[in-house]
Amino acid sequence: AVCMHCGLPAVTLEKGRQGVLVTGPGEVGDKLDANLREKLRAWLEANPQLGLAGGKWLDQKIPRLPVVFVGGVSERSAAAIVASLEALGFDAKAFAGSALKQPEVRSKARKLAGRIMLVALGSTAGIWQQGAVVAGVMGVVGIGAMVGVTAHSAKAVTRKSGRARAALSEPMRRALAAVEALVPTLDEARHRHGLRAIVRRTLALAERSAVGSEAETELAAAMTRAAAGTAALARIDANLRSRDLNASDDDTRQLLLARDQAAGQLLALAGDLERLDARAGAATDGALDDEDLVALRQKIEALEEVESL
Repeated sequence: AVCMHCGLPAVTLEKGRQGVLVTGPGEVGDKLDANLREKLRAWLEANPQLGLAGGKWLDQKIPRLPVVFVGGVSERSAAAIVASLEALGFDAKAFAGSALKQPEVRSKARKLAGRIMLVALGSTAGIWQQGAVVAGVMGVVGIGAMVGVTAHSAKAVTRKSGRARAALSEPMRRALAAVEALVPTLDEARHRHGLRAIVRRTLALAERSAVGSEAETELAAAMTRAAAGTAALARIDANLRSRDLNASDDDTRQLLLARDQAAGQLLALAGDLERLDARAGAATDGALDDEDLVALRQKIEALEEVESL
């Protein structure tokens, strides 16, 4: 649902005609910075909900800029991925249609093909005296190099991992949208990590529930309340950072109490979701039963009180 690794949206892929291009930092034709490449691979591993994994030219080699990160996704997915990549330190943009239409990709292809031709010319300098036949052969080689490099330049460095989430109901989509809107505002990693635990467990349970079922509706409500509770906790912590905690007046003590209450309710929900996930995984049909739903509703009701803190 969101990239908790960098703190910005990273939605599950939806099919479409958009792509994402990594254009920097660096110049056209330069190799991707090795440290950034490792950050990118770690980001993919930390966000399996994307349904993406590194391909050969990302896992085994260092690609050259610009890099086609992914293609064939929706505008919403592309925009969210761009935001997350920029937070990781990349220059990235979304594009529509074929990557070959992008001037950066064509420039890269021309530059790399030119390098290949220079190497070829240098290594065959002694046979040019053979005349027109050799010139013709080199022309064909040059065209082949251009075609091959162009096709390679437009190929995405990621592949579909087959781990993308199934279709979601409208309540679950709204819940995910609420989380995605919140995460960029969370300055502290611990708030993102706490919310991540809840989101992951909720999505795992949602995958075992029928789309539009009562269970999925309750899970969507739990995610929405968790987002609101996390927002309240972040506001309280921001307020406390501006106070002298050694001079604990009544107002400060109330804030500390509210922080503990919010953190406790969120932790309780995360624990309950983990327990429910374990129970559902052990069940024959993997679905939540009535007793599970009652327990979940109780946690949701408790979180409603946290929103006003």
